[in-house]
Amino acid sequence: MNTKTVIIVLATLLLSGCAVQTEAPLKVGAILPMSGPTAVWGENLKNGMELAREELAVQGVNIDIIYEDSQAKPDVALTAYRKLKELDGVNMVFSAFSRVSVPLVSVADNDKMPIMMTVVAAKGVAEKSPYSFRFYSNERQYVEPQFAWMNSSVYNRVAVLWINDEFGSSVHDVILEQAQLHKMSVVADENYDPNSVDFRTQLTKIKVANPKAILFVGSVPVEISNALKQVRELGITADFIENSAALAQPASLQAAGSAAEGAITLAFPFSLGRSGGEFRQAYKQRFSTEPNFAAAFGYDMVKLIGLASDGHTMSGEELAQRIVAVKTFESLNGPVAIQPSGEINPAIEPAKVMNGSLVALF
Repeated sequence: MNTKTVIIVLATLLLSGCAVQTEAPLKVGAILPMSGPTAVWGENLKNGMELAREELAVQGVNIDIIYEDSQAKPDVALTAYRKLKELDGVNMVFSAFSRVSVPLVSVADNDKMPIMMTVVAAKGVAEKSPYSFRFYSNERQYVEPQFAWMNSSVYNRVAVLWINDEFGSSVHDVILEQAQLHKMSVVADENYDPNSVDFRTQLTKIKVANPKAILFVGSVPVEISNALKQVRELGITADFIENSAALAQPASLQAAGSAAEGAITLAFPFSLGRSGGEFRQAYKQRFSTEPNFAAAFGYDMVKLIGLASDGHTMSGEELAQRIVAVKTFESLNGPVAIQPSGEINPAIEPAKVMNGSLVALF
């Protein structure tokens, strides 16, 4: 081999090596509520995502995650999305909260940008675009498991107190449908603005209506804990049944204290301690606090994207197709199916607060 040939071979190897080393990893933008009352969700999501990202990196699957604070506000989230797309050049987006995610779906669809949503139960969000995925419970899963055990002869009169946003209205509509189906009279129907702390006006009306149960739809600890305390303060004896999972997290239970005793909520297997033990231990060791279920969803979303992409950049169309092609995924809440519609819905079930802890109802 002459000198010229050696130089060419070495140059080729060098260039090939450089190409491998400088290959850009998949870039993901995470639009999360990281300030204000909703920060409890954003913080847990981010922590879970970081644990998954680090695990994947050890396996040689590199994913960059760029975090933006949505403040749980649609306009702020849209600004964050534009920044992530135009300046950061992300390949896909994660988002949380219905009021934030619903407006993002149409924008992401127009850009052919895959978007994966969690802590989002608004109706039909995954079906609106071939690029949208919901890794969470849908609005029917927040309602039907409760009505499955509620006896209409006992709960013949119910009241509804729900958060007035995309999530709350979606769940509220299913509650009214199920109440009619089960021949239960809705004797009071009250709503409240997000992050409310005073429910006395609504609860006073509900007390006058004398329901057997209050069906509550909330999203953050301050809502559920204050509602529970004020129910007790007003001497309302109706059973408190949550058609959301806000109470099924440590911060809510701690904030509500004894007022939560006997309340019925919905809980994922992770919240009931049935799964995700190693992740929980790693989370507590790293962040010195107990994770809520959002942390598990943050972890699972990153792991799923790592599995689908192997950390490689690709078009939005290809990435969306690869996610669907995974078909089944072993999440921290057990195995889940990835439906062609983009729905990824882990099981959720009724649980009761007993001695300050969650206990499965069945």
